[in-house]
Amino acid sequence: MSRDRGSRGALMRSLLRALIINGKITTTHAKADFVRIEAEKLIKQARKNGYNDKRKIMAFLANNRQLTELLYKNVPVFAGVTSGFTKLTKLPARKGDNAKMVRLEWSRKSSISKESKSKKEENKTSATKIQTDKKSLRGRLSSLSKRSAKSVKKSV
Repeated sequence: MSRDRGSRGALMRSLLRALIINGKITTTHAKADFVRIEAEKLIKQARKNGYNDKRKIMAFLANNRQLTELLYKNVPVFAGVTSGFTKLTKLPARKGDNAKMVRLEWSRKSSISKESKSKKEENKTSATKIQTDKKSLRGRLSSLSKRSAKSVKKSV
């Protein structure tokens, strides 16, 4: 991967995180092969459903509980399968450097991607609420600053 050990680990974790959250990622063939091996290992370890296995997975995913729970929600989909949890779909080469591009996704569809999309929509609605709250606070602050400026002028 032409990176030092820490950078390779960070790259792998970020790609795995995207795969778990979205259900699919589009990347180069080399990176997809690199991530595919670890994704298969994580699913095999999660299928054991032991306490220590869950701790190891959580440690591997940078102690992210939500990500670990998403992975464990995906495990029942692979109940009767012993391997082949992911699949690669070839895509056209990237224009800039002609790199081989692929889509890495779970071989069986689950409800995780639907849940993550609904969570994203909830986050968007909460973000708009926050923005409207900020606007109202700005209005209040500006009116307060105008009042304080008037009181200062009166006292002088």
